[in-house]
Amino acid sequence: METLNVVLKLNEIICHDEGDGWGSAEPYLWAIFFKIDGLSVWQNGVMLGGEADFKFSHGSHNNLPNHDVDPGEVVQIPAPVGEWSAILKPIEIDDFQGNIIEVPGIVGAVAVLMEEDNVSDDGAEAGHQGLNNHVRDSINNFISSINLLDFVNSDDPAEDLQQKIDDLIKLIKDNVESVVKDAITSNQNWLEDLWAWINKDDKIGDVVWTYRSTEIIENSYNISLNERWENEGDWEINGEISASELCPANAVNNLSVRDLNQKLDLSKLRTFRHTLYKEFPLATNWWIIALKNGPFIMRELQKNKNLCNDVFQIIKNIEASIDSKDRFSEGFFDDISMVLDKFGKSNFKSLRMASRRLKPIIQDLRGKNLNEVLDHLSSCKPLVQVKQ
Repeated sequence: METLNVVLKLNEIICHDEGDGWGSAEPYLWAIFFKIDGLSVWQNGVMLGGEADFKFSHGSHNNLPNHDVDPGEVVQIPAPVGEWSAILKPIEIDDFQGNIIEVPGIVGAVAVLMEEDNVSDDGAEAGHQGLNNHVRDSINNFISSINLLDFVNSDDPAEDLQQKIDDLIKLIKDNVESVVKDAITSNQNWLEDLWAWINKDDKIGDVVWTYRSTEIIENSYNISLNERWENEGDWEINGEISASELCPANAVNNLSVRDLNQKLDLSKLRTFRHTLYKEFPLATNWWIIALKNGPFIMRELQKNKNLCNDVFQIIKNIEASIDSKDRFSEGFFDDISMVLDKFGKSNFKSLRMASRRLKPIIQDLRGKNLNEVLDHLSSCKPLVQVKQ
């Protein structure tokens, strides 16, 4: 099974009816992202060991850019609240007969949309932390409860696992309201409790999405997320799961074969990668940025066939330069600059930032061949943070 580079992104909240009587609504969003995969979960005898990986959204009251929302308005969800990227790897299981079975990694998101009234800021954040703890404990208890013998002896292991996941989702959803309420009331004084009791913050709605890596691949590496709640008004949330193969060259090649009927020379590109790591180790900081933004790049290429062709041609030019000392043409750098302009308008903040900060470097690379380009990139650090 493929190891995927995955991004979960909640894009926007649409207010069809604010439902708050006189005045505007003040929505805020709690989001929890998680994955259960082979990087953090492993076989421990007949059970599973390890825990899920989580990303908890930032803030409660006022964590969305619009605090006075009326019908017809669309609220964009900022990255610290609604975006997470992660590597999703299969879990390897020994079937007790010497065979290794790969179980697809699972990625998921929990979204709870709230509307601010009289709960204090500290009370709301206490509810937020209570929700985080509830989801984390529920998912980790789910992992530790799995007995692998149940699946080895099952007629349909995938369906049995899905039933357990469905039970987990029901457990999380059934307890959201009580967990949040208990956390708020236990962290407010009696006067704040009284004020909140008169007009407490309202839960507009909640949703839990989970997908296996195989489902993401079957959906061409992109799945739309949507939920609508006709409660406390009429609200809708939209998002997406975007993914790519871990190797950007493989990902672009598969997409170009499918959409352009053209393919890359992967053996040459592997040679280039090895050269990069061996001869120009400092230049790999730029490569790491490309890896980090892989799912964002692939999503933009999936949406725009012309952009996909532009990137394909740039890579083909790099291919042709691997065994050559010829300088790149001016047109080559013009094409890169044009692609960066388009990436700079992406909905994905990380890709926008990386593209806008990389573009000024292009001017310094003009008139150089491949080795000279790599040598120059080795001498200047990226302006975006690189984590290795």
